[in-house]
Amino acid sequence: MQLDKKDQTCDAVKLTSQHGVISGCLNGVAHPDMIASLTTQVTPPGQPVVVVITSSPVWFPLIVDGVSCTTTYTTVCSYTWTPGTQHTISAPSVQVGGTGTRYRFAGLSDGEAISHTVTAPSAASNLTANYGTWYLLSLAVTPAGAGSIAASPSSADGYYRSGAAVQVSATPVTGRQFLGFNGALSGTNTPQSLTVSGPLAVSAISRP
Repeated sequence: MQLDKKDQTCDAVKLTSQHGVISGCLNGVAHPDMIASLTTQVTPPGQPVVVVITSSPVWFPLIVDGVSCTTTYTTVCSYTWTPGTQHTISAPSVQVGGTGTRYRFAGLSDGEAISHTVTAPSAASNLTANYGTWYLLSLAVTPAGAGSIAASPSSADGYYRSGAAVQVSATPVTGRQFLGFNGALSGTNTPQSLTVSGPLAVSAISRP
């Protein structure tokens, strides 16, 4: 910072820093040494930073500042923000995958809620919306109405998190005999356990 002699007044050398207004004045008069020191104390305004927001797995749409953005294997949602500014981020609670596959929100990498406001950081950063994989376990009785089949723990929509252990049991109606399981399970033992590793189907077969 340079000042002409005619500008060397207290008002001319007051600058705003992160610590408030500072002045290169001594007893109301601009002082050369203090002016030189002043130029090194002032922190420049925050420079824009790049914030990358993505999902894991990719391909899931996220909402940033009210606008949808989808990441892929080759593209990311990249934003240039001024440090300290406020921005909104939200992620759908459920993303639909292939047949019998869903992805449920597991958490954001910053530990915040599924929808929240973030303050732009002072340095480049990444934010990831993480999703867990869930698979459909389809249960049926053959012939229909000839008994019941149940899974434990139960699931309201039939979906279980990948790797979940589930016990399946079958009960025929009075007058019918349970013959065994078909599909992801086999044999006549009931209940039986399975590990959910993909979309699965189990049927309980009975006869008169």
